[in-house]
Amino acid sequence: MSFFNYERKRLATEDLAICYDCAREAGIEEHLFVNFGLLLGIVRDGDFIGHDDDIDMCLKADKITAEQERKYLELLEKKEMFMARRKSSTRKDTGRCTWFSLRKRPIHAKFCHWLGFEWEGFWWWSKAGKWVTARKFDMDRWGYTDDTEGLMLGIPAEYMEELIWINFRGIKVKIPARFGSILDWEYPGWVIPKKGGSSKKQTVCIIGKWADQRTWRVKMG
Repeated sequence: MSFFNYERKRLATEDLAICYDCAREAGIEEHLFVNFGLLLGIVRDGDFIGHDDDIDMCLKADKITAEQERKYLELLEKKEMFMARRKSSTRKDTGRCTWFSLRKRPIHAKFCHWLGFEWEGFWWWSKAGKWVTARKFDMDRWGYTDDTEGLMLGIPAEYMEELIWINFRGIKVKIPARFGSILDWEYPGWVIPKKGGSSKKQTVCIIGKWADQRTWRVKMG
């Protein structure tokens, strides 16, 4: 059964606009962009993916200040974007947010924000911890241990370098200019994942200690 009926599409579009309004007021709209499932839906079909029930936004965390990050969250709070749900994760070394999830009301789509950054030629995003489920990150395949503080997913930084404005359902949103390369990386063949599915894991960084980059190990899948 499709999650995105007419009404949910309308509400999700309104919520996207609210995110960009808040980002504009916080001074970070140039660094907020659509990614993952919604990017695939926009580029492939010009619409939301019917069975998807969340919307993924990304922020270039290394391009914004901690104050701007806090202001953006505060503005979303004022718009009641956290009315029913707020979950988040933060880095142990800096205290900066790496991911947060929000939902305005039960009928609205869940919005996930991934706050990524560039390091060693890749753009990285994470939930800060080990994200440990066999479906997400198999321990034997990726080689992390119980002492590992976190895992990050990576994509070539050059794919994320330039962002462009596009029109989507009557509003303006940003997407990476090299969206084709990104979708080839995240969803080979541009195949829409099944419900509950996720992007392909091709490059992972195993975080020994967040505060010591000498313990970070990049592994190709």
